[in-house]
Amino acid sequence: MQDSQVQDDNSQVHSVEEQEPQLDEHETVTHTVEKQEVDQRVAGREKDREAQEHQVELHQAGEAKVQQRQETEEQEVSQQVTTVMNATVPAEAEAEAAATSIDTAAELEAKAALEAVKVEVGPDRELSLEAYSADLGVEQKDDKGEKEKEEEKEEK
Repeated sequence: MQDSQVQDDNSQVHSVEEQEPQLDEHETVTHTVEKQEVDQRVAGREKDREAQEHQVELHQAGEAKVQQRQETEEQEVSQQVTTVMNATVPAEAEAEAAATSIDTAAELEAKAALEAVKVEVGPDRELSLEAYSADLGVEQKDDKGEKEKEEEKEEK
């Protein structure tokens, strides 16, 4: 019996010894899995941080691009305004000169017509613009009031 008991004890020891490596192996696997999970979480956090940094860089680059575009548009508008102003000033001067020229030409033409009428009528008779208009049957418009017109008629 002792022999059998010794064998039982030995078999239990062997069984325990066999289980110890299994336990160590199990603990190692568990530890390895836990380490892999931790490494994955750390790697995931690192990726998230890198992605956030990339997003910040993209946002800053976008803001810089928008600001550059606004500055470019402002410069273009300023240049267009300058171009229009440079073109407008000479055009206004030309328009004023043309208007003055037209007014002067009209005055000269009116004077020439009046002189021609004076020549036709003769030097002994002066023809006023009112008389000339009346001869043509054109009513002359002026800024005088009705009273003034009546007074002039009475004086004549």
